[in-house]
Amino acid sequence: MPAVSRAVALFAALAVAGCMVGPDFQTPKPTVAERFLEAGNPGVHTDRQQYEDWWTVFDDPALNRLVTLAYVQNLSLQAAGARVLEARAMFVVAIAKAYPQQQTLNGGLACQQLSHSDPSISQGANLPRPSFDFWSASLSAQIAWELDF
Repeated sequence: MPAVSRAVALFAALAVAGCMVGPDFQTPKPTVAERFLEAGNPGVHTDRQQYEDWWTVFDDPALNRLVTLAYVQNLSLQAAGARVLEARAMFVVAIAKAYPQQQTLNGGLACQQLSHSDPSISQGANLPRPSFDFWSASLSAQIAWELDF
């Protein structure tokens, strides 16, 4: 057994060693400009910061129509949250089919008494009649689901 554990340890060490980049690896330093490259361009306006209709510079009526349609059909946060909850509920319904769909648990307890009118059971007046009482108990459980092959 020690030979097997040594072989497994050797295999694991070789597998992990194959993932190493190398002992001399260093994270490269990204080059970052000191200032915005287009800062001196007269076509770039920095006096206003809100570009609400920025897509209109493309002069594309299809894009304008799509953006307008998106604004009209935009959901509120409450409606979006309701859709998330609806999707989660639909997921639970879909995944629940993999689990048992019908469970049944039954139980019962009963005392039975049998009476015989046969006089030969008690042979004399002084002898007690035998008792034919008995208890019966039952417990059953049933669980079923359909396997999907």
